[in-house]
Amino acid sequence: MLGNGEEGGGGSGLDKFPEFPGGTDAVRRYIELTVIYPLQAIKQKLNGVVIVSFDVNRQGTVDNIKVERGVHPMLDKEAIKAVESMPRWKPGVRHGKPVIVKFVIPVRFMPVS
Repeated sequence: MLGNGEEGGGGSGLDKFPEFPGGTDAVRRYIELTVIYPLQAIKQKLNGVVIVSFDVNRQGTVDNIKVERGVHPMLDKEAIKAVESMPRWKPGVRHGKPVIVKFVIPVRFMPVS
């Protein structure tokens, strides 16, 4: 998971980075447990990594979700659904005030062998 800048993608300059409940490893686990690999996609042998960007806003909710690099509309949709359902984060802080921080994360769709 990568945080890349804040407030329009400038340099970090944050006093405190946004915090997902349980920390960085919990974000990865949450995505792994939440994302649904559609049966139709498995049958069609669709796999890969969907790159999703999103903002953690001043209230700690996730918004402005975008597929930066998709694999297939079916998988892209599932990646977005998983990010949309994230619980509230503790927002990032700059100069003592909550700020919007952009994140980019990979969502993997790989067949289990």
